[in-house]
Amino acid sequence: MITIKAAWHKQGYTGEDHLLPDADTHFEDLIGRQFRSVGEARKACDRLNTTRSERMAPIGMLVLFADGMTREV
Repeated sequence: MITIKAAWHKQGYTGEDHLLPDADTHFEDLIGRQFRSVGEARKACDRLNTTRSERMAPIGMLVLFADGMTREV
């Protein structure tokens, strides 16, 4: 199991970063949620990103693994 500790739009990938919100507050719905894998967490982020009709910028996450290790993915 992993837990999402933080999520954000990565900058410098789309050429349209100025269209992204200044604060990634809509990711608050994901903070603290647990998933079976990083891939599953990424899919949840992508679904939220798509439903908000935003530009498709990559999403960065800080995740906490079951063994206590944290990693930015």
